[in-house]
Amino acid sequence: MLTRDIALEDAILDLLDNCIDGVVRSVNPDSTIAQPYKGYHAHITMNPKEFVIEDNCGGIGKDTLSKAFRMGRLESTNTGPATVGMYGIGMKRAIFKLGTSSVVASRTADFGFSVTITPKWMDDPDDWRLPVTDLPATDPLTAGTRIKVDALRSDIAARFDESNDNFIEHFKSSLGSHFAIIIGKGFEVTINGATVDPTQFTLLAEEDVAEDPKSKTPQLKPYVFKGDLDGVSVEIYAGLYRQLPTEQEIEQEEEVRASRDNAGWTVVCNDRVVVFNDKTRLTGWGEAGVPAFHGQFMSFGGVVILRSNDLWKLPLTTTKRGLDASSNLFSILKDYMREATKSFTSFTNKWKRNPEERTALYRSATPLNITQLRAVTASYPMSVTRKTENSAKFVPNLPVPRPQQSVVRISYTRDKAQFQKVALHLFDDDTISPREVGEASFDTVLKQAMAS
Repeated sequence: MLTRDIALEDAILDLLDNCIDGVVRSVNPDSTIAQPYKGYHAHITMNPKEFVIEDNCGGIGKDTLSKAFRMGRLESTNTGPATVGMYGIGMKRAIFKLGTSSVVASRTADFGFSVTITPKWMDDPDDWRLPVTDLPATDPLTAGTRIKVDALRSDIAARFDESNDNFIEHFKSSLGSHFAIIIGKGFEVTINGATVDPTQFTLLAEEDVAEDPKSKTPQLKPYVFKGDLDGVSVEIYAGLYRQLPTEQEIEQEEEVRASRDNAGWTVVCNDRVVVFNDKTRLTGWGEAGVPAFHGQFMSFGGVVILRSNDLWKLPLTTTKRGLDASSNLFSILKDYMREATKSFTSFTNKWKRNPEERTALYRSATPLNITQLRAVTASYPMSVTRKTENSAKFVPNLPVPRPQQSVVRISYTRDKAQFQKVALHLFDDDTISPREVGEASFDTVLKQAMAS
């Protein structure tokens, strides 16, 4: 019952969360140092024979040993560092999910121990005691924890077989997204010896063209919201992370799946990415005047960054990788997220018929990561929001295309074989783009009409 409702990916991420919690207890995540987690690591090995995760994140202290192996939690405590491991059964449930035989070893500056979980203990419903032994001085583990599961369940072993399943490769990508902020701050994660790279989040922003920072000159800049809501620090950044898609990209959406997948809203709680590139009603798409996500919006990206020392105030689900949509805090934030989304979907709709003119928009725009966004937007003229105390926002004055009263857009579809035949006739090349074939066809007929 403890393992039935947790996915394999979540089980491993739970163990990695514990490593990060150890770092957060000893490092100030809000430090001005660019990479406060540098020097800390978690090395993961997974294959059909064993699963191992080893870190150097401080280890499990003698005073917390019994709590680490207790089934459930006796009481709720909201004090101390802002770690995400706040819901009972985490490490134990993850271990049980993986296999029936495991060894947990840990060492701090003054204490080292080892706990072995055997198949016999797992099968005995009456024995709830786990013996603790001293960790030998010869064990190379230093200021960290090592969990080794060497009797994997058959279904888990099959998932770790790279010749039959792509779980490991998929997990690397998921981990790079979920821990993007943490890895970006210097924490190293490896899987079978390969370093995991973080997913990059950037938004385009133009440099100020006017000396007056309050200038209303239209510019391509991100939407910004900042505030402190009941003990939760909030930052929202939204805008374009790439140029608007061409008509051909929209028509051939399957071929630009990567660009579409990079769009949407990302939500971060205490450096953990709990929602990644969401394009559903959860983050406001398709409700309250916001259009449902469509391929033409594939350039939009937004990030919500939340931080609090009281974890119970964050809109987290018990998996720690999901949003509690019923949270009052998140309901307030969704209003601003929808405002941001509407700003840029409206911008997209206005510019989709002006491909030549809009190219000039990006010449002075620079992709900025979260650290750079914080620095650049610090000078933006923020407006105090009346409906939410202790907050302010910046709604960009986005450029609009020049009126083109004498221009019309022609769009239609034809059978692919017929299209290729026309392309060969006009260009002697059937790989030419539909746009070029359409323009050439129109120009040909126009010449005939003018000559008649």
